[in-house]
Amino acid sequence: MYDVAGTYTVSLTVTGDSVSDTETKNEYITVVSPDAPDLSCRVKEFHCVEFGQKITVKLQVENSGNTKADPFDVAFYLSSNGITQDELLELDTVNGGLNSQQTKVVSLRYESEFSLSGKYIISVLDPDGRILELDELNNFFSIRIP
Repeated sequence: MYDVAGTYTVSLTVTGDSVSDTETKNEYITVVSPDAPDLSCRVKEFHCVEFGQKITVKLQVENSGNTKADPFDVAFYLSSNGITQDELLELDTVNGGLNSQQTKVVSLRYESEFSLSGKYIISVLDPDGRILELDELNNFFSIRIP
């Protein structure tokens, strides 16, 4: 059992018939304090005009955890399939971080020379994974461009 928050290396050794083998995974388990921050995002506003060529996205970022989140980045990517992050459109830093239960709106304005119809905008909070959180799975949001 891990009582202290942090990242741990683990090893498994299997022994039998006078033979043993060990497998080690570096930085494999991450333990998060129940007082950790929890960043999440949702779209507050989305506008797409001229067949996907001009896009405005306002993303509401929230820390619903119990402690302050240090400064972190919000990355906006363009994706061809809603999963891969093909092209970085914009990177913004939430300076000063976010206190517990605090929200902030982050905006992206993007103009393309070609139609983006069917593509996706993916927003990723803390893309470098510097902040240990209660839930890492709610750190992204995907929007399909009409």
